[in-house]
Amino acid sequence: QCGGQKAAESTQLKGDQVNVVGQNPYSGNDFFVNPYFVENLQKSKEKNPELSDKISQMQKQGGTGIWVVNRELVGVVDRFLTAAREQRAQSGRNVTTTFVVYNLPERDCSANASAGELYLDQDGLNKYKSEFIDRIAEAFRRYPEMAISVVLEPDSLPNIVTNNGVRRCNDRVFQAYREGVAYAIQKLALPNVAIYLDAGHAGWLGWDNNRAGVARVFREVIDLAGGAHLIRGFATNVSNYTPLREPDPSDERRKSAYYGYNPAMDELTYVDLLQKNFQQAGLNGMKFIIDTGRNGNPRARTVWGNWCNVREATLGAAPQVNPEPNIDAYVWIKPPGESDGSAVYETPTQGKDSSCASADSMAVSPVAGEWFHEHLVQLLR
Repeated sequence: QCGGQKAAESTQLKGDQVNVVGQNPYSGNDFFVNPYFVENLQKSKEKNPELSDKISQMQKQGGTGIWVVNRELVGVVDRFLTAAREQRAQSGRNVTTTFVVYNLPERDCSANASAGELYLDQDGLNKYKSEFIDRIAEAFRRYPEMAISVVLEPDSLPNIVTNNGVRRCNDRVFQAYREGVAYAIQKLALPNVAIYLDAGHAGWLGWDNNRAGVARVFREVIDLAGGAHLIRGFATNVSNYTPLREPDPSDERRKSAYYGYNPAMDELTYVDLLQKNFQQAGLNGMKFIIDTGRNGNPRARTVWGNWCNVREATLGAAPQVNPEPNIDAYVWIKPPGESDGSAVYETPTQGKDSSCASADSMAVSPVAGEWFHEHLVQLLR
């Protein structure tokens, strides 16, 4: 499932500017092949030469997300878009690069593994706008000929619906999330950029009340930003493991014991149901991308809510364009082989997370975002 599949019949280069507004930004283009991901895979290949063939296939596979998670990393935007420009020049085909923009103040308020660098009592919202979003927008404008897809602020707005009882998730934080995401939409809505807001996943928001609630929150934020025409749609399953299809949806015991009678037992069903909620909220014509980097094993977890470095996970479907109605692409938004977090490692900005010691997690893992060779080996084996 990880073969070097192209994004479709690629378009020939046309002029020096692209416009993806109202279009699938992946359609007709090749996926960007991230050289940093290729280098990490090479290190793993040298450690486990018996997996060389599989890893070599992954090295040809574009479509992994580039995570911009703090102000220091804003400089990678230029670096990777320069590399994408070089790929475009060498192949003679247009290239789409996927960025994950992820640095709201009080980020990831319901967990610890991915806590961020900005805090509201230290002028975090203004810093987010001027020192993070504005700089990313400036970088995007320097590459008008490059198609860009943005996954905007994973886990942020869904927290508003389900995590009011968490100490760090309060009204002040949620208002900053609303204002920050709306500002990011306004600034990043450029002709060459398609924006996908993060919409959680089936195991988090699949129940009827949660879907209806998140549709209302999205409508509020999109209106605050200036309207639905500024975004392409939504990203789901980011960094998660929910399969595209539940292989045995009629298993009554599994419906109750594992899924908790969630009507969205898999990610494609979730997208279908969520689309209806969006339409009811007046958000019509929304498109989706789904993270399929690690969701190939529908029986990987004993508990659906376990999310950290799941031991029995496998690679999911390769990045591909228009795989299902209303799905712009399957993308490996969280690159397979990057850690979700650690239960034992702690720094001032990234704390340990007890979820990384779940029954389904790898026993020892590095901090979120670092290369996790042992997990890659598990995904491949």
